[in-house]
Amino acid sequence: MIEFLTDMPFWAWFLIAGGLLVLELLTGTTFLLWPAIAAAIVGLITTVQLDGQWVTQWLLFAGLTVGLGVLGRPYAERWIRNTPTDKPGLNDFSSSRVGRRGVSATAFVGGQGRISLGDTEWSARLETGHGELAVGQSVEVTATDGTVMIVRPLGQA
Repeated sequence: MIEFLTDMPFWAWFLIAGGLLVLELLTGTTFLLWPAIAAAIVGLITTVQLDGQWVTQWLLFAGLTVGLGVLGRPYAERWIRNTPTDKPGLNDFSSSRVGRRGVSATAFVGGQGRISLGDTEWSARLETGHGELAVGQSVEVTATDGTVMIVRPLGQA
């Protein structure tokens, strides 16, 4: 095994790149994307030169992995964030709850209580300007504060 690592043919780098890309597709984190690209680049360079210079190949692979990771990650994150989607609030807790309607599960005392949204109860706080709230009264989520829903009673502006 050591002999293989010290005398890696170009196709081994392509196998490493392919394996890392498969793992990247399974995880979707972009962490394995950079070593996969680095392995492919080393494989391409090794077809032309660096044959037998295993230390140079591994150092080039390590350097490219770090360099691509540092330089490429911000671009990948920006691209992922700006990709249009048909479910924009899917992983955004705040925006997926705002506008939803529910009912108060407990009486609100001092502006604090619990509401039911679907099959889940949430801690909630009344918007400023709204006092008490009875059990079973309809509410609308206007904002979130962490996992606390900010609500207003329905029928009031």
